[in-house]
Amino acid sequence: MDPTVLEEFRQRLLAEQARLEQLLQSARRDVQADQSEEYNEAGGVAAHQADVATSVYEREQALSLARDFEHQLAEIRHALQKIAAGTYGYSEKSGAPIPLERLRAIPWARYTIEEERELERQRGS
Repeated sequence: MDPTVLEEFRQRLLAEQARLEQLLQSARRDVQADQSEEYNEAGGVAAHQADVATSVYEREQALSLARDFEHQLAEIRHALQKIAAGTYGYSEKSGAPIPLERLRAIPWARYTIEEERELERQRGS
């Protein structure tokens, strides 16, 4: 891969990593704030069930987002490691080059689109 194009991908991955790290921190703060708020509101008095249910739902949503952000960050870090190792842009399954169009859409792609589709079909079975 052309070094200029490779640097373009590295910069995009680093920018996305920074963005996701901020979102992850925010999601974690939301979870902590919800837990603190729920504890303070209860204050030894039984909280209304609807309020507790809402709080639990919101906390679960924030935890789900945090897990999604963590997964995406892991994928981005993996792609950055592949850049450092000189293996970026090649399928982890076949070693075939991943088309630039796919990498521009999903810079952390591990497989060609055909291989990804086959893997998804296998997971669905």
